[in-house]
Amino acid sequence: MKRPAATAVAVAVAVDANPSAAYVYRLGVLGFNLGLWTLIVVIVRAL
Repeated sequence: MKRPAATAVAVAVAVDANPSAAYVYRLGVLGFNLGLWTLIVVIVRAL
């Protein structure tokens, strides 16, 4: 559950440091979505 939050922090830091912010943002959103779907799958399998 900590991965999406860590991804958001990493994206925020990268956007500040990196001029290609749009690419970094898309990469961060993709990572966040993967983490979210992984969490949903784990919860569904646990039920």
